[in-house]
Amino acid sequence: MTLKIPREEIDVLPVSVIDCHKREIVPVCGPCDYVALSYVWGQTVAQEAPKGDSLPRHLPCIVEDAMTVVRELGLQYLWVDRYCLDQSNKAEFQAQLNQMADIYRHALITIIGAAGSDGDYGLPGVSSRPRTKQPHIKIGDYTLWSSMTDPRKLVRESAWMTRAWTYQEGVFSWNWIAFTDEQVFFQRSNIERANMERWWKTSCELFPHGGLGADANCPLLNMYDKVWQNEGAIHQLLAQYTTRKLTYQSDALNGILGLLKRCGNGPYRMNHYFGIPILGPLVIHRKAMGRDPMRSWPLTEAFLVNLCWKARGTGPRRVEFPSWSWAGWQAVYEGSAQPLAHIGLTGRSLTKVKLSVKVKDALVDWEEMCNMISWDLYGDLKSLPRELYIRAPTVPLTVCRGVKGTEDNLVSHAAHLAPMSWCAVLNDNECEILIEVNLVDEEVASTLQVKDSLLLKGIILRQLDPHAAQEYGLYDNNVWAFALVVLEGQNGATRVGSLELRPDNYLIRWKYNVDHSSAKNETCWVHGLIKKASADVEVPPSSGASSGPSSSILGCLGPEPPTSVHQPVIIVGASLVGLSAALCLSKHRVPTIVLEKHAAISKHPRAIGFTSRTLEIYRWLGITDQIPEVPKDFNLMRARVESMTGKWYESTSWSDTGNSNKRSSQEVPAPKKQYSPSRGAALPQDQLEAILQATAIDRGVDIRRQHRVTNVEQNQKSVIVTVVDPQDKEIQIEGSYLIAADGNRSTIRELLQIPRSGRGHMQTMRSVLFRAPLEEYMQGVHQFNIDQPDLKAFMTTYNDGRWVLMFHDDVERDEPTLRSAINQAIGRSDLSVDIITTGRWDLAALVADTFQSGRVFLAGDAAHTLPPNRGGYGANTGIHDVDNLAWKLAAVLSGKSSAELLNTYDAERRPVALLRHDQIFVRADYKVHLDKATPAGTKLDDDAMEFGQLYLSNGFIGVNNNLPRALKPDEWAGQPGTHVPHFWVIQDGNPVSILDRVGEDSWTLVSESAEWGNAVAQFADEGSFQEALGVSATGASLLRPDGYIAWRTKELPANPVRCLDDVLTQVAFRVNSHQN
Repeated sequence: MTLKIPREEIDVLPVSVIDCHKREIVPVCGPCDYVALSYVWGQTVAQEAPKGDSLPRHLPCIVEDAMTVVRELGLQYLWVDRYCLDQSNKAEFQAQLNQMADIYRHALITIIGAAGSDGDYGLPGVSSRPRTKQPHIKIGDYTLWSSMTDPRKLVRESAWMTRAWTYQEGVFSWNWIAFTDEQVFFQRSNIERANMERWWKTSCELFPHGGLGADANCPLLNMYDKVWQNEGAIHQLLAQYTTRKLTYQSDALNGILGLLKRCGNGPYRMNHYFGIPILGPLVIHRKAMGRDPMRSWPLTEAFLVNLCWKARGTGPRRVEFPSWSWAGWQAVYEGSAQPLAHIGLTGRSLTKVKLSVKVKDALVDWEEMCNMISWDLYGDLKSLPRELYIRAPTVPLTVCRGVKGTEDNLVSHAAHLAPMSWCAVLNDNECEILIEVNLVDEEVASTLQVKDSLLLKGIILRQLDPHAAQEYGLYDNNVWAFALVVLEGQNGATRVGSLELRPDNYLIRWKYNVDHSSAKNETCWVHGLIKKASADVEVPPSSGASSGPSSSILGCLGPEPPTSVHQPVIIVGASLVGLSAALCLSKHRVPTIVLEKHAAISKHPRAIGFTSRTLEIYRWLGITDQIPEVPKDFNLMRARVESMTGKWYESTSWSDTGNSNKRSSQEVPAPKKQYSPSRGAALPQDQLEAILQATAIDRGVDIRRQHRVTNVEQNQKSVIVTVVDPQDKEIQIEGSYLIAADGNRSTIRELLQIPRSGRGHMQTMRSVLFRAPLEEYMQGVHQFNIDQPDLKAFMTTYNDGRWVLMFHDDVERDEPTLRSAINQAIGRSDLSVDIITTGRWDLAALVADTFQSGRVFLAGDAAHTLPPNRGGYGANTGIHDVDNLAWKLAAVLSGKSSAELLNTYDAERRPVALLRHDQIFVRADYKVHLDKATPAGTKLDDDAMEFGQLYLSNGFIGVNNNLPRALKPDEWAGQPGTHVPHFWVIQDGNPVSILDRVGEDSWTLVSESAEWGNAVAQFADEGSFQEALGVSATGASLLRPDGYIAWRTKELPANPVRCLDDVLTQVAFRVNSHQN
């Protein structure tokens, strides 16, 4: 079957496509049949940019598979955004983004990668990624085959369906092939494509009934016809789009530009301004259609209508966009207040709004500005003014959480009025009106969680004339008034929410005993209150502006994103440690900004094993449901072999017990005492980083990739970093504190000139990440020491088809040489081996001489570079660093603790790093690196090193230097300075770890007496409490927010309240005593 696409009246074609036969990027000179690829880039390692017409040597697996599919279909050309959009030419790149809808609309077929979460996953069943086999059973002469999962369900639940960039790609694709892990799903549109105009006007659906359809959250194509008669359609599209996820928040508009552009090409042109739709001629309310069925709106009114948008839930700011645009917030768009068409009805609107913008330091009327700009510049946001100067009635608003007051003083028109999450109070002499507020600003919402109220302002954009409402029959179901809720600042106001007054969303609280039985009187009073709204608050324009109307400034962000940003904590580095720090601080409700110089998560081999203690931290962060723990009976085995398929010498357990024997991989390990409710995880670092990054983005962390730090300065109140952004512009970011988690070659550490000590450089190592079908040769072993005269190497699996080979290498090697080394380690040269990445790195052991310099803290490899080892001392130690630091920063920033608390970070974490440094060289893997003159130390137990290291700082009572550096938790028995040991308690009939009872940012007193309450009324193991914590039935232990025991008393003191107050003042470094 050959599908033909008509070429008449096609106004836009791709600039370039991939020739799948020649593996070249070729220009498009005229109509051609091409296939488009729609996929999730995810954490795919960034490849080198195409050079001229050549593709990179190594393409993501999904691109290679898509090229195979194109060839198998008998076609030649493939369009892939990554390689067919010239990102070096910013103007052309932006122009192509504007035309994305047409690129997918004109594609013969779209290939949808509906399996996996990144480009390296591939298309199942095409090359190395297998599809799930279809179950079947043979009964006599008949074979019954399972129909498997409905492919529509698989597509709906795929990562592809959650990403913002794929939204418009799915909307505009004619015919598509979706590759899932189980099946290939082909959907063909039933459209006669002889005439493009006929196609555009048809009512045929993009996903016909029985296909994905509306239940897949993809709109129907015929909705675009309805856009021009129903303004609700464009709001529905934006609402669906904003439910999807973005890796880079700066792409909020780029990801939907094609759709907005396509809406602007219809019979009734629609423009947009920073994503706010500006509708052309519009069908107004049906009651008015007989008199004026189509009227041309002034652009000001058309813009104001959709400036009255609402959001579902709150979210953090996207500073790249104005606060008055939905694109300025990470929240779900819910459309504008409906119906709003009557804002211009017969000129009777009571609200007279004057709208201006600043153009070249002069205030220009909105309508005049609209005539000056080119509406084709959909993506050239830098050329558009961002500041709105609004002259309109305003009203002071006291915003609080919920409705406060006795119910008998409240009167409502609507019995079905739902409880108000956020309420604005407007005062009058006789009564107060309480109106529901739609908040979008996450920070304002968080502030209202702890404060009783905030004084904000409402800018009234529209108010319905009640006489006009009655005349047109709109009274009972219409919005009476709409106001933007703004927070004023030094340079203008920020839109933080909205307020709409309707018959069913307000309450009245009467101050005096008056007759309020008449709904008519209440209604008139409401309108009268709005009439009495205060006059404009005059905010003078910036200096140098020409004379013009004094106005309220909304979204004052300047013509470009700000050159300075402030966040309480700056984190440099977006790898495991930096992302973990951001999540820990987010859990403590501390906003952060994360700066990372790399464009994407690295696919190069790094850590793979994460300890139980690390999983406890992720358990507290609420993300262990995304991290697969190792099986309960898992026993990681390591084998010394000539080659994987050749001679095997011996195999040993990963735990380094010193015992070895032939092929002992099937041995059942002896029962081990359970020191943790978590079992650890064995997933690759790039997969864990992807989980952490996605979670951080979902929780509102501001992650900025391709931001390179060039300088850091400190003063008594803040730390300021200079950063070069992706456009090579310098910006300054100011914070109260900075966490340097930027790795072994830490820029921050070098800028602060902090020296390091330790064993130092040992070797230069080569790592080669590759994919090969080696599962049948593993025999229960995951790690292999290759022992040949000319190849001493280490090889391990990532359990997803990827392997890494590591060996000592001081020289650069080409790909054939590396492939030969892989074949030598495997013992065969006839297997399919795909090299993914390769690189060299330093095997070194170094610890910074201090972990703190003023307001800057080192964490992870920036603080301690430790070689890979069986104890997992590298990445795990860094994650434990930031767990220790985060709650302390939160306590100091909140004013509960003095800055002296932060000094305990270096005192506690640096000795841990030094001990782990020393312990590496008394273990079998690294003994050979000890100098002969250096005596070997005493090897400490692995469980002691993971769960029982002692903190020595003045943040504890009852510790001293005479204690051992590490013991098992049951040997410590609740010693202050150690982590509270895990034991099970029964809560509500279910076993719960004591670790799950530690507070987020609070201190926990653990006792069997009444202070502990019902949570420990019963114990899973009788006597475990007293035994684990070393106290009597009346004793108690005080736990810090990170679960470490700060103090304990074995017996009940004479004055427990006074005693606890004195203890907290010392160990929490409280600013004032008697704090909670």
